[in-house]
Amino acid sequence: MQAEDIINRSLDAIGAGTLIASFADGTPASEAARRIYGPTLRQLLRTAHWGFARRQAPLLLLGDATGQTLAPNGQPYARTVEPPWTYAYAWPSDGVKARWLPWAQQAQPTAVPIMTGLAATPLGSSLIPGRFLVSSSNDFPAIAGQADWDNLPDLPEGQGPIGRRVILTDVPTASLVYTRLVLAPEEWDALFEEAMAAVCGARLAMPLILDKKLAITVRNQQIAIAKSAISEARVANANDSGFPQTIDHTPDWLRARSGGGGWGGFGRSGVGLPGYYSLGWEGFAFGGDGGAVF
Repeated sequence: MQAEDIINRSLDAIGAGTLIASFADGTPASEAARRIYGPTLRQLLRTAHWGFARRQAPLLLLGDATGQTLAPNGQPYARTVEPPWTYAYAWPSDGVKARWLPWAQQAQPTAVPIMTGLAATPLGSSLIPGRFLVSSSNDFPAIAGQADWDNLPDLPEGQGPIGRRVILTDVPTASLVYTRLVLAPEEWDALFEEAMAAVCGARLAMPLILDKKLAITVRNQQIAIAKSAISEARVANANDSGFPQTIDHTPDWLRARSGGGGWGGFGRSGVGLPGYYSLGWEGFAFGGDGGAVF
């Protein structure tokens, strides 16, 4: 299945009377679809903690305010980290939405090894949420020197020619649980696929249906389908993402968000300190009179 297949499902749903061969075939439908597909995919991935898009991966260390971490070349990492944080990590190259940042707490105190910026979870440790903050920085440019706009490379998620998205935290050798950008429709959950086709249909109705009154009606119908799919997915994914696996099926992000004072004494804790322990899903605004889901 290709992205064009999802768009063609959307075109069928709104009765557009046309299909696309590719995003580059130059038809009005393909041009409209090309403009909305990428942003819609990213926005929809942020509306629920979709199980198929969950990933935990080590973060690339960019800066260490202590100056004690050595890079692979043997030199200390840059110390230009926004106060009061200790470490700055690069946003994952396929990251769309941060969920929570696990912190491996040793069961017994051990000697601290020389760090290399690579994350690991030691045996005999327990995971707790660590405070973190998604921010931006110009101190770690992805491109050295000047580059004109026409010659810029295709940069990954969170990177620009000068600034980049970073994750600030006090957790050493950190990894992140996040929602990744899943481009292949074969990997999608069925509810996500339904929602994606419906949202694209809602956004294609106005530019492709000549009768604007009919277009508004069709758009609102597709919005209703998308809202239902998103609401069902939030329940289904929460039930399917149990951690640990129990009959309660409490998902990891919910345990992180509702752990309360049980984390006291672990790193930064308490009211008024910067950052957060976890992030919930986001709302989705449909535009026009279609409202939103929160």
